[in-house]
Amino acid sequence: RIALTIASVVALTSLSGVIFAGYHVARRLGNDLESTKLQLALIERQVGTSQQQTSDSLKSLQTKNKDLAEELEKSQNEIDRLALPQNLLNQIMSRIVWVHCEDSNGRYERSGSGTIGLTKNSAKGLTITTNFHVTGSPTSFCIVKFPEAPSYAKLGIPRLALIGKYDPNYPEVDIALLHLFDAKEKFDAFPIPYCQSSEIKIGDRITLLGYPSFGGNTLTITDGIISGTIQTKWGPRYKTSAKIDLGNSGGLAIDNNNRCVIGIPTWTKFGGELGEALGTGESLGQIQSWEIIKTSGQIF
Repeated sequence: RIALTIASVVALTSLSGVIFAGYHVARRLGNDLESTKLQLALIERQVGTSQQQTSDSLKSLQTKNKDLAEELEKSQNEIDRLALPQNLLNQIMSRIVWVHCEDSNGRYERSGSGTIGLTKNSAKGLTITTNFHVTGSPTSFCIVKFPEAPSYAKLGIPRLALIGKYDPNYPEVDIALLHLFDAKEKFDAFPIPYCQSSEIKIGDRITLLGYPSFGGNTLTITDGIISGTIQTKWGPRYKTSAKIDLGNSGGLAIDNNNRCVIGIPTWTKFGGELGEALGTGESLGQIQSWEIIKTSGQIF
């Protein structure tokens, strides 16, 4: 009986130990489960926050994209509004001639551009306005070619032009007149007026017409903006973002905003005066304003 009692006590003690251990295991597992639930809840909140942030970022990007698209459309509409109409371009392109001048000794040879009708034509023919540095000297002779309609991509037969007036204030005022006698072509008054300097603003869109070498010496239209002003004793020269090289010299610059003639594109290099090819570096395109030419008073 004593042995049975002892065995019962041992059994109960062992059972109590098992129950106690099981209780602790269950409690630990319960704590782990609660911790896992809390972690899951935290992760769900983080995921929800991240999704919201992603959604907000996406909405922000969509709004910015819409704003950019609207801004691009406005800019394109403004460019289209300022573009010169094709019929006006055709009238002007027909007047832009290719000019090639040489001196009688063959020591000078240069090509450029010229414009018919910027000044009154002579009684015997047409007057072409160009840069004096294109002609080289008062004793040079020049050949001009007209662009052929309707594409103006080809040049016509060469025609002899004689040098008339040039401005003695060269190189500050770089202009000369060529005369093409017995010309069959007839032109009405120039289709747009001259600009007043007060009308021309930095940022105005411009169009240049001429025969640059980068255009294969064919009539080429380039555009850009007025990017700066250089004041001279005669009036303003204008810096431009439009590409200009030696062949552009003597051509035409138009202010698209005001539909008027700014003046004559004139090529130089850093370190040189207008019309000179001195120094090194890239070409510096400037537009000699019509005001400079008129203020000098030697041509008109």
